[in-house]
Formats: sequence, structure tokens, C-alpha cells
Amino acid sequence: VWVRYGGKVYALQVGDSLGGTKVVQIDMHNRVVVTTNGLIR
Repeated sequence: VWVRYGGKVYALQVGDSLGGTKVVQIDMHNRVVVTTNGLIR
């Protein structure tokens, strides 16, 4: 999944780290990335 975060674009998958948090789940239908620190919408 592609995510815009902090003014940059990242390709992420479950298990990746981003900005000090880890990707736990990706909900493609609702366009939400669940991380250890909360949601990225």
C-alpha cells in the first residue's frame, strides 16, 4: 500500500516500520493502516 506521511510517500506492508511505529495491519477496503501507535488514514 502507498502512504503519504511527513511529506513523503512510502510503499508499506505489514511488519514495516515508519516514523518509529510498526505496521500491524492494512485495511485496503477502508483505506486505513493500523500501526502500533494508532491509525493512518
